[in-house]
Amino acid sequence: MLILQQKLEKGATVDIVNININQGITKFTEILFLFITLVYTLYAFLLIKNVKLMNKVLNTPKSGVFKFFALVHLVMAVSILVIASLIII
Repeated sequence: MLILQQKLEKGATVDIVNININQGITKFTEILFLFITLVYTLYAFLLIKNVKLMNKVLNTPKSGVFKFFALVHLVMAVSILVIASLIII
């Protein structure tokens, strides 16, 4: 906690208490992290759509494996977004 005293023209003093720049930086970092996590979750959703399209165009015996890993990736991205939101908010 930082306390500053400024002298005014009439001799009175004003205390400026609790100037903490770190709080602003921390809040900005949290919001930035949530935004990046949200964008990554959107990427995971688009990856699901691309895998479905790829499997439709190029049918392989492993298409179910690709769908499964894309779905696991989306579930993990959404869970990380939810956990981060609960921690930050």
